[in-house]
Amino acid sequence: MAHLKLFVICILLPSLMMAQTVPNSGFEEWEATPQSTLEPVGWDSDNTQLTTSTSQDTEAYSGNYAMRVQAVDMGLGSYGEAQTLIEMGGLPDGLLFMAKWWRTYSAAVGVQAEFYNENEMVHTDYWLPEDTASTWTQISIAFPPIDIATTHCILRVYAAVGDLVPGDGWLSVDDMDFGVVTSLEELSIDGIKLFPNPATDHLRVEINSPHRYEIFDDLGRRVLDGRTSSTIEVSELREGRYSLLLLTDEGIRSTQSFLIQR
Repeated sequence: MAHLKLFVICILLPSLMMAQTVPNSGFEEWEATPQSTLEPVGWDSDNTQLTTSTSQDTEAYSGNYAMRVQAVDMGLGSYGEAQTLIEMGGLPDGLLFMAKWWRTYSAAVGVQAEFYNENEMVHTDYWLPEDTASTWTQISIAFPPIDIATTHCILRVYAAVGDLVPGDGWLSVDDMDFGVVTSLEELSIDGIKLFPNPATDHLRVEINSPHRYEIFDDLGRRVLDGRTSSTIEVSELREGRYSLLLLTDEGIRSTQSFLIQR
């Protein structure tokens, strides 16, 4: 029986690792859609004969092509998106990719990773720049070190402008894949004080630099997020164990556990 279990594990591990690879991550493979527009293989987009929001970027970071998603007029606002589904069990360390982008102040461009367990979304993370970058820039989205069960991830690349708001934007991506974002030493934030623990209605955080926070429950679901300088309101959360993920503006992160008891 022990040999059988070892054999099964040896079969499963390579398949899980393969499943955590972004399809057509270099965007070298393209195919014509029924509307005679080009679409990257392994990705779905809203390209139609009248609306082409996803196209080849021939000024790629590597190879011949990257993928560009453009905000195009949809009648009610402007929008463009490409997405792909990736089978995986658990959260990887993070998502790495190269990007360049342009946006007016009213536009939003970004990348979002949604993790599901069957039909339930159990975690989501995103990258949403507030500036522009005309040259290729390395981007990383670090996922929290939490143990949750997932069946698949939906990865989205998008550009959008709201209803009745003038604006425009585009985002090009290349060489997308899951991997190690950085070392644990580089992820550490020094000088954190978290109290009281257990908490009741408020959680006080003392940290030396501005930060964004995300709170996850014991199932790995994000239940709160925002920016804070000192106090986080947790009165609406039920009793139990939670993880607090802190992210500085420089991309450094740290995770600490705490309890809520009343």
